[in-house]
Amino acid sequence: MSQDKTYWNNNGKYQKAYDYFYKKLIPESGKADDPFGELLRVVSWMYKRRYNDGDSYDDLLGDNDKGFFMNNKNMPEKQRKKVEIMIGNSQEEKLEKTVNYVLKEIMLQHSTDDKVWNPESNRLIRIDTTKGLKVLKDFGYKIHYTIV
Repeated sequence: MSQDKTYWNNNGKYQKAYDYFYKKLIPESGKADDPFGELLRVVSWMYKRRYNDGDSYDDLLGDNDKGFFMNNKNMPEKQRKKVEIMIGNSQEEKLEKTVNYVLKEIMLQHSTDDKVWNPESNRLIRIDTTKGLKVLKDFGYKIHYTIV
């Protein structure tokens, strides 16, 4: 994997959103109050341990056979279950995809019915604009209109 497009090199797919939400949702120490912030905090910690120390998910588990996600009720249930599966053995490719997934979920949580979070500007934009549709497509969504 090319390390050019990684969060480790401050050049991840949603780097601006990562920097913004990390600062906004994660305290300097301790657990995050926001459930999605807590998910981002734990994933970021695992990510840094992998790139800094070479630790795999199994290395980090140690005696914690209950995992970091399944028993953490401070995280949103659907997302923590998916992250537990996605993170696998902490291979770099899986970690990048996992961080991207968590950030997409956070951005969607900060979106509204008619506006989506733009990861490039860290602002809400209307979904009925060219840029809004592009962001939704990148997130894996499609809009279907119905004439009434």
